[in-house]
Amino acid sequence: MKSLSHSEYRSSSRFQALDGLRAVTVLSLVGMHFDFGALQWLIGKGKITVFFVLSGFVITLLLLRDEDKYGKVRLRNFYVRRQFRLLPAYFTVLAVAAVARFNVPDTGQNDGSWPEMAAMLPYYATFTHEWGPGTADVITFVHSWTLSYEQKFYLVWPLIFMALSIWAPRWRLPVTALIAGSCLAVIPVFGARWVQYFALILGCVLGLLLYEERTYRFIRPLTHPVAALFVAAGFLVLHVWVGTQVKFPHDPVLAWYAIGVFVLIISILNTGVVQWILMRRFFLFVGERGYSMYLVHGLAGAAVLSAAPAWGSGSIKTALIIAGVTIVFADGLYRFVELPSAAAGRRFIKWLDERKAARQRAREPIAADTPIPVEPAMAGSTGMASDR
Repeated sequence: MKSLSHSEYRSSSRFQALDGLRAVTVLSLVGMHFDFGALQWLIGKGKITVFFVLSGFVITLLLLRDEDKYGKVRLRNFYVRRQFRLLPAYFTVLAVAAVARFNVPDTGQNDGSWPEMAAMLPYYATFTHEWGPGTADVITFVHSWTLSYEQKFYLVWPLIFMALSIWAPRWRLPVTALIAGSCLAVIPVFGARWVQYFALILGCVLGLLLYEERTYRFIRPLTHPVAALFVAAGFLVLHVWVGTQVKFPHDPVLAWYAIGVFVLIISILNTGVVQWILMRRFFLFVGERGYSMYLVHGLAGAAVLSAAPAWGSGSIKTALIIAGVTIVFADGLYRFVELPSAAAGRRFIKWLDERKAARQRAREPIAADTPIPVEPAMAGSTGMASDR
């Protein structure tokens, strides 16, 4: 057993334990929204914080690798890939949720009714959830507020990254760390929602910290398999504690949870017992479908509770059934929407690249000594260039 070297980290194409972490997080999120009964204390809170730190880390790693391979970030390709990956699945589920809620009468606040859904639809469609009238019912797609933050992050962070790479490459890490700290500093002025941006930017800090050998060596000991056991145990304690402290979705206490996730991600990049658990086939299967599961779990819960209203929420059995139905729904969305749309994005990028290459060839002057090819004369044609 040994720590993960920097060269091993840089050469790793994928860290499967992160898929496992994503799986555990989304499964516990289902339990949190539909109540795991006596085990609710273990489910805790702060699931979105895990997703945000992971997103910041993964996106920054993609930008760094793109920069290394091509000498610059291919911004157009990044935006196309992201939107083809996210938007089709998002709007598919939004449409299904709207149809499912249509004509559901208003019986009170946060009742999952059509009026509540209709009031939020313009904000769901434009990723401006935070400015909408709001609802607390997961069935009406309210949990998609997190994607509002992620979309803004996907738009702005690559631009900041590129600007720093061009004008201050040696200052990328300290400036990004300063931005993360600023997100916490502005909370008293602009509100607690900025704790979510802190989590996203903290993931960016992690991506930059791990990529450079001069900074990687300071945190390499955390990648040792034995260290991973202690980190996992400490994170579990933090997880339970945060669950008792968080009072609302944007509670600043979540900053501590984000820091815990930051350390946890470092510790599971290598091999070991914790990584072995997270890399079981079931967790990898669920982790790959994590985005789809997040989107559909409200609809899955509504379907189960509508089919068997006597069950209600608040029991382990019901939560497990809802989780199972969520996996089934998510697998369909993943196979028939998410993967095909991602493939369409790749084809679109290829088409754009081919068009760009064709325009460049058309603008290139023909050298004086380059013979001009002449096609064989066709019937009714003189064969002269002016005829073609």
